[in-house]
Formats: sequence, structure tokens, C-alpha cells
Amino acid sequence: MSTLALISAETIVKRVNRLPALSASVARLAALAGDENATVAELEGVVRPDIALTANLLRYANSAAVRGRAEVVTVRDAVLRLGRQQLWNIAASGSLAKVIPTSLPGYGFETLGFWRHSVAVAVLAQRIADAAGLELRVHAFTAGLMHDVGKLVVEEFLASSKAAVLARMGEGGMAFVASEREVLGTDHTEVGGRLAERWGLPSAVVTCCRGHHEPEALGDVPERRLACAVHVANALAHGMGLGADVGELRRKTDAGAMARLALDTPKLEVIACASLDEIERLASGFGGKA
Repeated sequence: MSTLALISAETIVKRVNRLPALSASVARLAALAGDENATVAELEGVVRPDIALTANLLRYANSAAVRGRAEVVTVRDAVLRLGRQQLWNIAASGSLAKVIPTSLPGYGFETLGFWRHSVAVAVLAQRIADAAGLELRVHAFTAGLMHDVGKLVVEEFLASSKAAVLARMGEGGMAFVASEREVLGTDHTEVGGRLAERWGLPSAVVTCCRGHHEPEALGDVPERRLACAVHVANALAHGMGLGADVGELRRKTDAGAMARLALDTPKLEVIACASLDEIERLASGFGGKA
């Protein structure tokens, strides 16, 4: 089929610039998160001027999941208790929560549904990447969290074209992403990659936004196994009932992604069960979205 061109792909991509950019502090933390030489003082210096981030950090550091004997009252102590990776996870989650609209009817999501799905894929992707021993696992949480950000832009256009997308899925047997491309001229994965680039997220996260539905199509690149982890995490989240949307009609899990991660179904079941509490805790703890 040829693209219907009901909407210009460039028109959709241009809307990326309408979403707020990440705050300066979060953008700076994006760089420090992957820097093993980043000091506690550097991290503290980025966090302290950001009131919202400081509040989220202290709240999580004093939560039942990580609380120690003494209450954490300073940013420095919170960073020491949580570590660089959890600090970044909290910052990234808080930033995403701020830009999710009230509803995404084009995709069949309410705010809470989108939020819970994003958090679920983040947690599952991190655990899958750890279990598979991925070299780029430091980016797994962020890649999972941000995998569907393109939907925040495409939503506006899909809402008026959903019938055409669903028709191609039902009558033509097309996958959801392919149907998006057919009707809109682009899809949420490409738009998500553009948005991740604009936000200054690591290149591995940008690649996963673009390739999480078709990781094998990325070819022999370092990020392919990470994209496979996000792909499998996405499917697992849907299987757990955390993310049903209009794409359910034609959702498939790439067998090649499973093989590349060397994980079988029983192992994924263990990961899913072990992730539930963390998913619930994170889903209810940020931005007043849950």
C-alpha cells in the first residue's frame, strides 16, 4: 500500500518542539548519569536548585522501600543512599510525568494508564537488561520509560485518523506501527526518537525509542540488544495488563529479540513477579499522576 498522506509527516514532526524541553537540571543529570567519574558533590549541585526534583528525591529516599535507620533530610544524603542510577531514574520519571496530557484518546489511554505503562516498561527493561548482562543496561530504565514518548505528539493526529489506522490493522492485517506510517506518513517511534534527541537524552535511548517495535531491523548496532530488552519489556507489560491500547489487535513479540537476550518464558515470569511492587511504588510516587 502507498501512504495515504492524510497528514504531512513533517507537520507531525514539527509538533515535537511544542512539548516542553527537559529542565536544565534534568538535562545535566542525563549526562552525569552515565559518567562513572561523577562525584556526589556534582550531583548534589545539579539537584539542589531544582525544588521539585529535590522533593521527589527526598520522598523516595525516605520511602519504605529504601528507608534506613535515619531520616534523610539533605540532598547529599539522599544521593548517597540512592546512588547515581536511582537518582537519574527519579529525575527522568518526574520529567515525563509533567508532560503527559490529561488523556490520549487516539491511543485509548488515560493519563494514569500511559504513566503506569511507561513505568512498568522502565522497571521491566532494567531487570531484563540486568538479567541478560547487557553492556548498555545503565540506559535500560530510561529507554523503557521513554519508549512511547512519541505518542504524546502523534496523539493529536491519530485521534482524527484512528478509524483509518484500525481499518488497516483489521482488514489488511498490518501491525499497529505500520498502520500509523501508512495513514500518518510517520509513526510514534520515529517521532519519539526526534523528541528524545531534542531532550538531549543518550543516543542509546534515542535508538530504543525508534527501534523498540522492530529491534531486529536496527541491524548490527551496539544498541540492538538494549532495544530488544525494551521490546520484550513492552510486550511483558501488556501481558501483565499494564498498557492495553489500540495496538493490542496486532501486537507481536519478536522471537529474535527473545533469542538475542537468551531469556526464556519462565525467566520472564520470575522477572514480572519480582517487578510488581517496584512498578506500583514508582507509579504512585511521581508528579501526582497516580
